[in-house]
Amino acid sequence: MNATGETVHLELSISNYPYPSNDHVRLHAYSFEHVGEVEVYQSELIPSNLVGFTCRKRLTYSYRFASVHQIIRFVISYVDQNGGTFALAEAKIDLHDIIVQGGTVHLPVTHSDPQKGYEPLGNCVLTIKTDISDVRRRATVFMFGGNSLSSLSNHVIAPYFIMILVEGSEHDQQRKILLYRSETIQNEHNPRWKEFAVPTKYFEIYPTAYVEIQCYNYNVNAPDTLIGCFSTKYGQLLHGVGTINKYLLTNEDRMKKDNMDMELTKIEANHTFNDITNILTSRRTQLFMTVAIDFTANNGSPNVPNALHYLHPHISNAYTQAMSTVAQGFHRFDKRNRLSAFGFGAKRDNKLQQKFPLNVNGSQYVEGSHGLIDNYRKMLMNVLPFAPTDYSEVIYHVLTLAKASTRNRTNPLEFYFLLVIFTNGNLNDDQATVNALVESSYLPISVVFVPVYNQTHPMCGGDRMRLRRLLSPTLKTKGGMSMKRQIVSIIDEQLTPEAVLADVPRHIEQWTLLNNC
Repeated sequence: MNATGETVHLELSISNYPYPSNDHVRLHAYSFEHVGEVEVYQSELIPSNLVGFTCRKRLTYSYRFASVHQIIRFVISYVDQNGGTFALAEAKIDLHDIIVQGGTVHLPVTHSDPQKGYEPLGNCVLTIKTDISDVRRRATVFMFGGNSLSSLSNHVIAPYFIMILVEGSEHDQQRKILLYRSETIQNEHNPRWKEFAVPTKYFEIYPTAYVEIQCYNYNVNAPDTLIGCFSTKYGQLLHGVGTINKYLLTNEDRMKKDNMDMELTKIEANHTFNDITNILTSRRTQLFMTVAIDFTANNGSPNVPNALHYLHPHISNAYTQAMSTVAQGFHRFDKRNRLSAFGFGAKRDNKLQQKFPLNVNGSQYVEGSHGLIDNYRKMLMNVLPFAPTDYSEVIYHVLTLAKASTRNRTNPLEFYFLLVIFTNGNLNDDQATVNALVESSYLPISVVFVPVYNQTHPMCGGDRMRLRRLLSPTLKTKGGMSMKRQIVSIIDEQLTPEAVLADVPRHIEQWTLLNNC
C-alpha cells in the first residue's frame, strides 16, 4: 500500500565552506535508483566567496518506508571562469535516516584525498531539513447506518460492519485490505455506527479496486455470522447521502435480503491525517523489531538434506535463505544495528519451550542480519525440534513491551512494534495464537509471517488456510474480545525486504487514526 511513496521536500544549506574565491560552486544531488545513480537536482551557480549558502530551490522526493535503500548523494562542484566543473566534496545519506531523525540532519562534508581517501572537508557541514507543511494528507470521513437488520439466527441482534478494499478481479488473485472495523451495537435492528476516517490515498493507489462492506452479527460463545454485504466504488460513495448510496444486503450466495439494507449517512472528503512520514518526523516514532524462528519438527530433521533446517557448513538451508533475503533492511530501525530474536517450538534442557533467546549467550539481541543467521545456526545444534507450532508466546512477549510503551502519556507513539515470524506455518490448534493476535490489535503492533517451505515440507502442511485464517477480521478470543484492526500480513508474493515492510505504514496510520494520536 505504500508503493507510491509519500511526498517530502528537502531544504539544503552549506555552512563553513572552506574555499572562498572569485569563482563559483554548484550543488548537485544524485538519487540511487534501480537503474543506477540519477542526477535529480543541480543548483544555480553560487559565489564561493561565501562561507555558507542556502539552495533556494527545494528538492522533492517520494519517501518509501519499505524501500531498503533510498540513498541520496550530494556533490559540491567547483566551477571555474571557463565553465569547467570539478567535484570538490560530497555527502551521502539514506532518505529514511533523515525522516527517522526528526526531519533534520547535519552531515559532515568529505572530499577525496589521493593519499588518505575520504576525509572531512574542514568543518564544512551540509544541513538537510524536510518540509511537509504544504503536502496535504487527505482523509475521507464516512458514516453508515443499517435498516431492519436481523441476526438470521437464535442470537440476539448485535450488528457491526467491516470495510474492505478489494484489489483484483480473480478470486484467487484478489487482495483484500481491511480499512475499518466498526463498533458493535447491541440490541439494535436499525444501527447508526460512529463516523470514521480512511486515508484517501488507499482508494487512489488502486483506482480499479472496489469497496466491500460486510455486516456481521456478534454472537456470544459462537462464531460471528454474516448478515449480508454489498460492494461499491469510492467514486460512487462520493456522490453523497441518498438513495444512490443505499444498498440492499446480499448473502453469501448473492441472494438479496429483503428489507435489510445499509446506507451511507455521511461523507466528507476534506479531512487531513498524520501519514507515516509525519508520524516518523514529528512524533519521532521508533520501530522496534523482533524476529522469531520456527524450530518445530514440521520443518524436518537438521540432518536430512531436504529439511528446511538442514545444517551444513557450506550450504544454506531454506531458513537462512529467507532470512538473508529479507533481513538486510532490518538494521535501519535500530541505531545500534541490533535485532531482538527468539526461537520457538523446540526442546532445550529436555523441556519444550515456545520462546527462547536465539542468541546462544542468552541475550535477547543479536548483531544485525549476520548475527541473526550465525546464532540461528548455532542454536540448531543446541535444541531438539518438537511440536506443536504455537506463536502465542512470542506474540505475548512483544505485546508486553507494547503495553509498557503506551503508558508514556506524553508520546504514546514513541514506539511501534513489528514481529516478523519465519515459519513453515503448520498451525493446528490456533486459539492461543488468535487470543494473542486479537489482544495485540489494541496496541501498536504488526505481525508479519514469512512462510518457509519446499516441496518436501509444503507451507502449512499443504493447507495454506491454516495460516491465512489469521487474516480474518472476525477473529475473537476465547473470552469474546473482537479484533480491533488488521495487524497481520502473510508474504504470499515474491519474498523481498520490501514485501515484509509493505503493510506496516498502513498499520501504523490506522493505529493513529483509531487512537487519535
